Amino acid sequence: MTVKTRAASSPTPFAQLAYYVPDVRAAALEWAGRFGAGPFFVIEHIPLVDVVFRGVAGSLDHTSAYGWHGDVMIELVQQNCRAPSVFAGRAFGLHHAAYFATDLDAELERLRGLGIPTAMTAATATGTRFAFADANAALGHYLELYADDTGLRAFYRRVREAAANWDGRDAVRSL
Repeated sequence: MTVKTRAASSPTPFAQLAYYVPDVRAAALEWAGRFGAGPFFVIEHIPLVDVVFRGVAGSLDHTSAYGWHGDVMIELVQQNCRAPSVFAGRAFGLHHAAYFATDLDAELERLRGLGIPTAMTAATATGTRFAFADANAALGHYLELYADDTGLRAFYRRVREAAANWDGRDAVRSL
């Protein structure tokens, strides 16, 4: 599945499928055992800045595990706080499909024009901007958009390369 970033452009492929789970380490072991995905790299309490959820400044404490399956990154996410967020109050399961946007603000505006509002914006502590667009009514999940960033692309490469020669051992690793 792909998303058109502009009417005249080629489709942008989804780079990641993310699942909201109660425990990222347990979920990573299950993904590795059942589907051969992995290895998974866990980042605890990922620091975020400039979090805005549905127009209100906030915060989000979450932990994620990142692994590779086929041609796509799998992210497993657990929320570690009770703050209002794109995760709070949601059933566990598929949460979002993510892709890189050449111009994050223009892509969010394009999606708004399609009736898909922005639910959350934030940035990582290293400055990578990202956002969640609420496509639940149309798709049953959110869309996560990343500002196209060389550091994030390098992280994707690192996870993909670890999977290329993975022998199934050490399925869950801390970063």
